Amino acid sequence: MSIIASIRTALLARKGNWRKICDETNLSYWWLTKFAQGRISNPGTVNLEILRTYLEKEGGILWQGEEPDEQ
Repeated sequence: MSIIASIRTALLARKGNWRKICDETNLSYWWLTKFAQGRISNPGTVNLEILRTYLEKEGGILWQGEEPDEQ
């Protein structure tokens, strides 16, 4: 799975929290919804990095070969 697909999947799993994600990342709600819908062909590395960092912090993305933390 590509990085974009991983980020989009993690984002779709948090659909009810998109406003909170926008508030905490300073990404626009318009951009976030269009990205999640697959309507942005070139989402930009800066925005993707911001979103990836946020989702990693929230435990929303596991990269290939990673195991979830047991708590």
